[in-house]
Amino acid sequence: MADTEKKLKAADIAEISGISEREVKSISDEFASLIPSHTLGRIKIYEEKAVDVISKINSLKQSGTASEDIFTQFGKAAPAKKSTKERMTETLRKNQASLGARAAHITKDYGNSIPPGTKTKTSTKSSGTAKSAETAEPPSMISMVTDAVSTAEKRVNRLISLADSAPDSEVADKIGSAELRISKLTLRIEKIESEIAAMQKTSERNMNDIKDMLSSLEKRTDIANDWVNYFEKSLDEYKASQDAVCSNLKKSVADAAADIEELKKPFWKRK
Repeated sequence: MADTEKKLKAADIAEISGISEREVKSISDEFASLIPSHTLGRIKIYEEKAVDVISKINSLKQSGTASEDIFTQFGKAAPAKKSTKERMTETLRKNQASLGARAAHITKDYGNSIPPGTKTKTSTKSSGTAKSAETAEPPSMISMVTDAVSTAEKRVNRLISLADSAPDSEVADKIGSAELRISKLTLRIEKIESEIAAMQKTSERNMNDIKDMLSSLEKRTDIANDWVNYFEKSLDEYKASQDAVCSNLKKSVADAAADIEELKKPFWKRK
């Protein structure tokens, strides 16, 4: 028998139950073992009966029921609580994944685009003396983002490697510091994204202006060509008419000269 049960996403459950999508996801994360669902890639897919389960859990939470008691009511034991070290490490890993995803997004969408105002310095040698000069080729967007993510990942991995032996408080402090650095890196990447987007919009506007100018020039050129053709035609017609006048005048002069010569003869010799 074919499975005709609907598959739902968090947004669908939120719409059906009236619970916010954020709360649906929060309940799903906290009570994952109680909610019938599975993961498809990075998306969590819920079965239809998950709507009732999530609604009931939400009602129990609203009434002040403790999480352990909610698990008990569903006939399951509450999972062991994570230590501060585990929770902080998990949060740090999520931030690391988010940073990596954003880096991949920039690499895919913008390629080697360069944020405006970025400059680098290189050393050039002239007559044996090294000189510092600004180049026209700053580092690509890919290398900038990759370096930032690589730095963050190294710090995360170093902290995680120390997590098993270090006290919770010490790890929490170090992870908090690393989270702050990752937040700064994330803000920097977001700023670069906005700068690239603004640069692209400016480029598009400039291209449109150039196209308009070219179109206007083409129209003016066409008009100028029409006038040139008109004047050339007029000159040709004028030249033809003048040639005809000259030809007729020459013929008239020749006829007049012949008549004069004829008149010079005695009348008995005239034709």
